Amino acid sequence: MRGGGKVGRKLVEQVMRLEGLGAQGKKPRKRRGGTSTALPTKAGSANEVWSWHFVDTRTENGVPLKLLTLIDKYTRQCLTIRAQRRLRSGDILDALSEVMSERVVPQCTRSDNGSKFIAKEIQSWLNDLGIRSSILIQ
Repeated sequence: MRGGGKVGRKLVEQVMRLEGLGAQGKKPRKRRGGTSTALPTKAGSANEVWSWHFVDTRTENGVPLKLLTLIDKYTRQCLTIRAQRRLRSGDILDALSEVMSERVVPQCTRSDNGSKFIAKEIQSWLNDLGIRSSILIQ
């Protein structure tokens, strides 16, 4: 501006677009490739569909902490919460087998954390037990 005032980037881009000066808009977010393995599975009874998620948090002194939560989709009951600094596929299998020994084996597991639950070890273990896995890849 001639008067010495400051002008923001967005205003400049908007004026350039209005005047047809070729300002580029915001680029769309790049989506993950591949297909979703999600099945339209609705829980009709308890222990039919379990949902699992990772939650990342920090302790009071700033140390990263990862939580694995396992929930029954029909009853909305939390089956287990596993909290560790680092969760590997073996830790996940331990948590699942522990809950399955107390309850029954579910028909399906569901997750929306796609890349964290595609470990070959976990998928083969679920297949061996005849459990379908729905991973919603976003």
